[in-house]
Amino acid sequence: MKKITLYMIALLAVFHTACTEDFNDGVAEPQTNDKEDTQAADFTVALGSDLPDALVLGDYDEDKEL
Repeated sequence: MKKITLYMIALLAVFHTACTEDFNDGVAEPQTNDKEDTQAADFTVALGSDLPDALVLGDYDEDKEL
């Protein structure tokens, strides 16, 4: 049991000290952009009597000509 514990401690020490290289060396900094001005969306919905009947998708018949 003592050997397994010593091997585990040695293995953890090797893993902990193995990677000392900086892999982000020479990588560009992230790009930042200025905020854009907010824009308001302005629209209206108009329903009138000159519009055709509503289309009901549940009653669609493929054989019927539109």
